[in-house]
Amino acid sequence: MGFLGTGWRRVFIIVLAAIVVIAVLFSLFGRSSDDTPNIPLSDVIDLARNGEVAEIKVRGDKLKITLSDGRELDSRKEGATSIVDTLERAGVEVGGQDGVVVDVTRGGSWIGLAISFLPLILFGGMLVFFLRAVARRRD
Repeated sequence: MGFLGTGWRRVFIIVLAAIVVIAVLFSLFGRSSDDTPNIPLSDVIDLARNGEVAEIKVRGDKLKITLSDGRELDSRKEGATSIVDTLERAGVEVGGQDGVVVDVTRGGSWIGLAISFLPLILFGGMLVFFLRAVARRRD
C-alpha cells in the first residue's frame, strides 16, 4: 500500500465529510437570517427622543430596537458604553410608563461558544490522529 492506500482514502473521506458538516453548521448558525435594517446609534437616539422606540434589547454590543408601530431595527453600541447612560445623556427617559424599556441580556449562548471552538477542536483531533499515524509508521 502506498501513500494513497485504502487507509488514507478512508481518512480523506472522513476529513472531507467533517469539513462538509462544519460548513453546514456555520451556514445554519453562523449568520443571522434576520432581514431587519441596521441603523446607526444616533438614529436610535433620535427615534427615542421622538417617542417612537418602545423597547431596546441589549445583547453585548448589539441592539434590537422595537418601535412603537411594531417594526424592528438593529444597531450597535460601543463596548464600554451603557446604552442607558447614552440615552439619559441624550435626554431620553428610560423606564417608567412613558420611557423606553431597556432589556439587557447578560452572558452568551453556550451553543454559539461551542460552535466557535468546534473547528479548533477538530483541527487538534486531526493533528493528533496524523501524528499517531506517523509514529505507528516509524515503528
